[in-house]
Amino acid sequence: MEICGWTQYNGGKSEVAKNGQAMARQVSPWQPLAAFTDSNISVTVALPNELLSSAASTPSYTDTWVQSNILPYFPKTQIEAIAVGNEVFVDPNNTTKFLVQAMNNMYSSLSKSNLQNSIKISSPIALTALQTSYPSSNGSFKQELIEPVIKPMLNFLQNGFCFVNFA
Repeated sequence: MEICGWTQYNGGKSEVAKNGQAMARQVSPWQPLAAFTDSNISVTVALPNELLSSAASTPSYTDTWVQSNILPYFPKTQIEAIAVGNEVFVDPNNTTKFLVQAMNNMYSSLSKSNLQNSIKISSPIALTALQTSYPSSNGSFKQELIEPVIKPMLNFLQNGFCFVNFA
């Protein structure tokens, strides 16, 4: 488990957990989310790229995923967000086309459990998705990503319950 690059999680509550100044990201599904119960550490849980196709094509898939991976732990574990995919624009398996629909389905699944205002939807984006990054005032996305993915994703995110991470 990666905790803000400060320390490696060792299965117990560390000093970082005690002072509540860290955020954790679950990087593997087999790592115990329950270990963060009552720790005051905000956690982002990841839906891996290999599950995006199922999450996009079948809303009941994300319903089941939320029931299995979120509901048993929330609210005692401070799950701040669900990262849908990870840098999908550079994924060699080309999961980009599934991203926005998977995010929509995940939001719908959170809504069914009345968690849509408590847990945000996110998707880490590789900086390679940018056509221009410097200076930041001239930043732009690659043209081939704008219409099929970036615009629909930003339309989804503008509702205010989500955010984008640039890795």
